[in-house]
Amino acid sequence: MNSAPHHPLQPTVDLVRATIRAAAPGIAEGVKWNGPSFFVKSSRLFFATVNVHRNAKQPEHVLVVLHQGVKVTRASTEGIAIRDPEGLLEWPAKDRAVVRFADLADAKAKRAAFAAVVREWVGRLGSRGAVRDGDGDDASGGTRAGAITSPRRTPRGGGSEGRARPRP
Repeated sequence: MNSAPHHPLQPTVDLVRATIRAAAPGIAEGVKWNGPSFFVKSSRLFFATVNVHRNAKQPEHVLVVLHQGVKVTRASTEGIAIRDPEGLLEWPAKDRAVVRFADLADAKAKRAAFAAVVREWVGRLGSRGAVRDGDGDDASGGTRAGAITSPRRTPRGGGSEGRARPRP
């Protein structure tokens, strides 16, 4: 008998984690910021973190933060152009986006679109965390048809975010 408590959003977290791992070759999972985080195996660059989030405006939900790592890049000041035809991405900063999942049904409904966003996000990561445009050059942050950029807010100052432990 398993006496461990079961969180009601655990199936949602599990599906989101599986979707990220399957989105592109070379994605691995580790622990960073006390939660499941994902990195590109070849560069060891972390790009996503998953957690269960609650605030005064919204009920508890699964939150995925897509980011560019801890180093300042051109994307930090110029933004990132990512195709998001389903409107999944919210942009709290120019170099980070978040995706929210209310429950398992919501995660299932958004799964294909979310996998496409993750695939593009990973494909745009450079070896040092710079975002690359479709030609492999550093992105200028410009807007293309079908793209969303993140021009609304400047990134907050940050400190050390700690070391990551990749999962085996």
